[in-house]
Amino acid sequence: MSLKETQRLTCQQVEFFADDELIEIIPNIKLPVVNLIAGDFGPFEVGIPVTVPLWLAVGLKEAKRCRILPPSWLTEEKILAKVEEERNNPNSGLVQLHQHYMEIASKLLHVASDDLEQPFKIRKALEDLLDLRTNKLRKGLFNVRERTPFIKINNISWMELNSLRGPLLEILCTFASFDGSSEMETSRTREEQSQSAPPQETEHRRTLRKYQ
Repeated sequence: MSLKETQRLTCQQVEFFADDELIEIIPNIKLPVVNLIAGDFGPFEVGIPVTVPLWLAVGLKEAKRCRILPPSWLTEEKILAKVEEERNNPNSGLVQLHQHYMEIASKLLHVASDDLEQPFKIRKALEDLLDLRTNKLRKGLFNVRERTPFIKINNISWMELNSLRGPLLEILCTFASFDGSSEMETSRTREEQSQSAPPQETEHRRTLRKYQ
């Protein structure tokens, strides 16, 4: 099994972490305070907004016991603004978004599309945003030019980071191997020069080049 396969979480595992994010709902039932490990939620009054974890909101929605109030960023207008910002800054870092924007949007589009304004347009805008961010991340990974023990990526979401976890680890391991062999490479080069032999490119340099 490759390093990439062992280090990457499944989409379902990443979504599990997003399930604890808080979101507002408008219940159509009356319930007392619900005591959960994450805290106490409620009481639930008909027609009065209340904040609950995403997983509870989804469960109540599927049981037709509430209407979900989508987060303020989950509108076509807000997402298109982020698309424009990403497009106008192709060589800069990622624009700031909710760390679980993909998971939350996907789940609400699936179970609560009737609570969203123009869900089809929201989905299309999200796809455009994801394409831009993915291309920017790939460009950043494969244009690494200097040896460094870390790679800094600002404003990356959980799902985006998980999708790049394998390639990131492979790059960092390549850097580590390159640095660890530098002393041996220097000694070998000196020996070759003393024998008047042309310098040979090391295997580590060939490996590193594929990320440039």
